[in-house]
Amino acid sequence: MKDAAEPAQFAGSVIFGSNIGSEVAGSQLGALPHLHNPQSWTQMWQDASRKLGHEVEVEAKLVDFEGYLGQGVARATRQVSGSPAESGGGRPGPMQWLVWSIRRSVSG
Repeated sequence: MKDAAEPAQFAGSVIFGSNIGSEVAGSQLGALPHLHNPQSWTQMWQDASRKLGHEVEVEAKLVDFEGYLGQGVARATRQVSGSPAESGGGRPGPMQWLVWSIRRSVSG
């Protein structure tokens, strides 16, 4: 966890990315056991960085997405907000990307 919680050696460094997210933290999507929302993602990074003596600035937002998400995502077993999704083999509903950036604070 040390390497993951340390975005970079230098103050002001930024890492960024995206992953599948949900409005409800802890929701599941197929084999993905825990989806983050912006608040849970921010809290996770802030907690991990503080343990290393660093401060980070986290920006995260959910963006609706429709389309192919890769073979690893089993949409038929999608579960969001505690209710199973439609499994009739039709077109899947919109998904959400969690788009984020993490900046190591200049003072930390």
